[in-house]
Amino acid sequence: MAAVLRHPLRTLQTLARHWAYRRQGPDHSPLRLHRRRIYILPTRSGAAMAIVIVGIVLAAMNYSNSMGFLLGFTLAALALVSMHHCHRQLTGLLIRSGRPSRGFVGEIQTLSLSVESDDRVDRCDLLLTDESGEPRDVTNLAAGQQARLALPVTPGRRGPLRIRRFGIESRYPFGLFRAWCWLDLPLEGLAWPTPLNSEPRHADDPEDDSGQREQAGTEDFARLRDYVGGDPIARLLWRHYLARDELVVKEFASPAGESAIWFDWEQSGPGDTEVRLSRLTHWVLKAEADDQVWGLRLADQAIGPGRGASQTRQALDALALFQQERSPDE
Repeated sequence: MAAVLRHPLRTLQTLARHWAYRRQGPDHSPLRLHRRRIYILPTRSGAAMAIVIVGIVLAAMNYSNSMGFLLGFTLAALALVSMHHCHRQLTGLLIRSGRPSRGFVGEIQTLSLSVESDDRVDRCDLLLTDESGEPRDVTNLAAGQQARLALPVTPGRRGPLRIRRFGIESRYPFGLFRAWCWLDLPLEGLAWPTPLNSEPRHADDPEDDSGQREQAGTEDFARLRDYVGGDPIARLLWRHYLARDELVVKEFASPAGESAIWFDWEQSGPGDTEVRLSRLTHWVLKAEADDQVWGLRLADQAIGPGRGASQTRQALDALALFQQERSPDE
């Protein structure tokens, strides 16, 4: 109760925001803003201008001054036109969720969304705000163009990251009115474990019957696997996609002249789950930085052996999602 009395305006804004979310329900990408989703109120400058206009008109009435009436009504008309243009900045705006971002725990990630104006209206001073109303990013959008807005977040734990509630507003053209909308649109990311510096422990390297190990290559077809972001488009198997609506890539292998090093969950050292995952993260990054051929074995999957940005991202994603659901709400 004391907090309500200390911050009545903030409490009122929070209640209004929760009411709007219940009224609108969850949103889905892509989203086109309807005029009923947009709220508009005068800013402090707009309220001050309204007081000035009323004062001018009252003075003109008292002294029968036609120039005072002209000035007052001209300012009132200007304010009405400004209100119309401010509301128009958001009406019909097309919003899409951006690609999921990735980063380490404790580092700033930017969850992105794109805004598009597919009509003849230029959108100016589009401001992205977080759930509490704090400004995060701003952009101008030309007619028929797209722009990107970024919402920075700092994950405190590994795993899927999802932000649903944020807002978009504009005070264009004169700052007399503020038009805004509250959105319940998921923006997703993934937080990798924080690397923990330690000496790598290598596990046994499985060999085939010929005693030769296989590593990622470009010579002989090895197998099909699910598509992972960053895989070359040329290796996509389009016939499989057309037949089963599943993205898979062709993986090639060639006998390796150098030995692959393996990192195993069972040999990741002492500590709880988070410490062991952080240790494996450091080992994977170090092996990739040293341009070694490496593989990773977890309790339920094996990655590699090989090298490259695609395999590294696949391994870090697996470490981030280890023993977790893929899409929990934050």
